[in-house]
Amino acid sequence: MPKVKVALALPWYAGADRDCVVHFLQFQHYLGRLQERLLRGKDADLPKLDPANTTGFSEIPDELWGTEFEFGISDEIGCSLPGMARERCVDNALKWGADFILFYDSDMIFGTDLFLRLFMAKKPVVAALAFTGRQPVTPVIYQLKDFKFTHEVSFNSEPIHDYPRDTLFQVDAVGGGVFLVDANVFRSMSKPWFATQSALGEDIYFCARCKMQDIPVWVHTGAKTIHKPTFPQVWHDEELYLQQNPHLHSPKMEALAKEVSDLCTYVVGTGATIYEGSSTMPELSYLFEKSSSLPRQARICEVGMNTGMSTMALLLGSPTATVTSYDIGEWSCVRPAKDYLDRKFPGRHTLVLGDTKKTLWTPEPMGLWDLTFIDGGHDFETAWADICSLCTISRHLIIDDIQMPGVKKAYDQAIEKQMICPISEHGDSDVIGSERRWAYVKGFAK
Repeated sequence: MPKVKVALALPWYAGADRDCVVHFLQFQHYLGRLQERLLRGKDADLPKLDPANTTGFSEIPDELWGTEFEFGISDEIGCSLPGMARERCVDNALKWGADFILFYDSDMIFGTDLFLRLFMAKKPVVAALAFTGRQPVTPVIYQLKDFKFTHEVSFNSEPIHDYPRDTLFQVDAVGGGVFLVDANVFRSMSKPWFATQSALGEDIYFCARCKMQDIPVWVHTGAKTIHKPTFPQVWHDEELYLQQNPHLHSPKMEALAKEVSDLCTYVVGTGATIYEGSSTMPELSYLFEKSSSLPRQARICEVGMNTGMSTMALLLGSPTATVTSYDIGEWSCVRPAKDYLDRKFPGRHTLVLGDTKKTLWTPEPMGLWDLTFIDGGHDFETAWADICSLCTISRHLIIDDIQMPGVKKAYDQAIEKQMICPISEHGDSDVIGSERRWAYVKGFAK
């Protein structure tokens, strides 16, 4: 019978939280029952593992029989540096010979079946769905943009606000509330695993290290947690988050989120990696709406395709439109995304690979674009070249990431020189507090 050693890593600065400790004790009791049932065998006359659970693992999955679990605790009490506390927890767990390490923050509560949900996902790093302890309530699952690593890690992180419900999907980074890590991830990675002297959160830093080594990070949105709030108020969970953001309930949003999720699942399934963040769901919804308002047989130009999420929204919004995407083609996700889009929208999508400073300057006239979406390079030179190339042959443009200095400078300069006429600015902050912004402008196509 194979033995699996699971260490519960408890980086609890102030010890057990008085409002959450009962749930921790219940979880320990559950793990004991799980251990006992597996040891006594499938035919043993025992009560259900989790009789109160009607939505998850009320019983042990068939493929788990024959496994023997050994659970241990690796705690670090009194350390005020979260990164250092996590480092010490991992050190102790590895000395014990752990196969898996379950990180568990003291201010979290969850259903007892959460461990089996994460373990049965069979991923090197997989987190439960968690939310911030402060307002506004936001999921602690992130995409990383402009990821770089020289002598230190740098990137911009954005929360994934409209995530696929009750499923497993790959992300760039997660918060450290509750997550399960294959211990070999730490054995294969040099220290520090968690930043101890960095402006980055120690959990996001760990995910960035995983990204550098092509170790995928996943989140299971069916494994739900509740986060004790920083200040006295209602506890933070998915129910509260959806109450505060009712737009996420719309059937259109659900359908669009599913299409995007299916696209990402296909891309990751080919072995490609989604290297940097793509459009958020509020922005995808905006692109969908703008596309749906275009005339029949509309021509849409897109700069920066990446995983094809924005392409998907534009094509779904207008069933008769065609989209031409210009992408530098550096990421491995571009080709499989193109294959998926071609099968779903035959004859409606064209991909042009190369640097847009060259590919957009062609001797042959492109014709007029009814709508152009610019989400290419974020440096001033590239953003300026893209706007210059397209402003006179586009009726309307959507310019993404105007909160970034290079894009903002190009955008402001284009307005000053009267190359574009601003109509409106939008962003995730309109509804949920993200910093991402985009502009809708009129071009000067004749």
